[in-house]
Amino acid sequence: MAKFEITMRHGSVPKSLESFVDEKLGRLERYLTDSSRIEFILEKEHETFKCEMIVHSGRRGGQVVVHDDASEDVRTSIDQVIEKMSRRLKKSKELRKDHHRGSGLGEEFAQPASDSDAGTDEPSYEDIVNRQLKGK
Repeated sequence: MAKFEITMRHGSVPKSLESFVDEKLGRLERYLTDSSRIEFILEKEHETFKCEMIVHSGRRGGQVVVHDDASEDVRTSIDQVIEKMSRRLKKSKELRKDHHRGSGLGEEFAQPASDSDAGTDEPSYEDIVNRQLKGK
């Protein structure tokens, strides 16, 4: 699981909020590596809570993805920002996926070796090799 850090501007983070975030980060587990790092920055502005989520992933933190959200409830704000990040990371992973593996152009034109080819007049490669070895 990726490492995460929660900071709250002008205050401290309750343990219950840390466990809530840890539980919700399970959604992102399939998109992140063990070397990924996640930062949550929480800030209360008047009656709303602002949550900013920064994900450092890839080699040496090469890819940085940032999302933020504001809501009257801090848990709602965290939940919404994690949902946004989940959609973003899913889309990013689909774009990185190798689309050529298993569905290449050559497979469409390749003739599969099957038992129906056994009835043809043309000898197989193995038959030719065996005949040549016996002839020597």
